[in-house]
Amino acid sequence: MHAEREVSTALAPAVGAGVEECWMDLDGARLRYLRAGSGPPLILVHGLLGYSFSWRYTMPALAPYATVYAPDMMGAGFSDRPAGLDHSMRGTARRLLRFIAGLGAGLVSYTHLDVYKRQLYRLLSSSPGAKCARGVEGDT
Repeated sequence: MHAEREVSTALAPAVGAGVEECWMDLDGARLRYLRAGSGPPLILVHGLLGYSFSWRYTMPALAPYATVYAPDMMGAGFSDRPAGLDHSMRGTARRLLRFIAGLGAGLVSYTHLDVYKRQLYRLLSSSPGAKCARGVEGDT
């Protein structure tokens, strides 16, 4: 039995112009994320069964106004799939906070593509040391 599964990006769709593929070590596993633009940090969080590709048209549109990050949350997309990964909302929020800390981004805004965005916002904003400005509401 393997401790984790690595996913090859060889078959990943090409990222758009001005979008950079990046990697971060998070809790001993590799997390893939896309980055574009400059300005205040904005985190784009995919929904259930999604990954950073969900934001392929949004990132270039927001890049002139913000530094846009679109992570493949652990266990999704091209990020690692560690054995025993906590897929709860609380576990996801904690990993997202560690991702933000790893960026050194400080105060961030974020939006989420899923029905659970309000729950995620409550968890992120109530976490000790959280530096999330707000969840961006919308019908995404």
